[in-house]
Amino acid sequence: MAIPSEQKLDSLRLLLCQLQDKIRDDVLAARRNDSTESLATVATHTISDTIYQIDKISEKTIIDWFTAHWPSDEPLELVMEGLEDSGIVTFPAGRPL
Repeated sequence: MAIPSEQKLDSLRLLLCQLQDKIRDDVLAARRNDSTESLATVATHTISDTIYQIDKISEKTIIDWFTAHWPSDEPLELVMEGLEDSGIVTFPAGRPL
């Protein structure tokens, strides 16, 4: 696999900054709609983690954002707590690395 150019790396960094902004915006929107206490409640437990309501918001944002915005010519595997039971998650979806 070829190493991406500096220009390509810069464009990917900018995309990830947009993801950061989207996560922030979605969490703040959820906080306006729900109490802070409700976002801190436990949604579920996995073998290796406790998932809180706020985690569910950010996880959904991340998956949706990568699906909509990640360039198909730069496949990646997402490794994130909470995805243990989902198997391998790649973008574009199903594309082997």
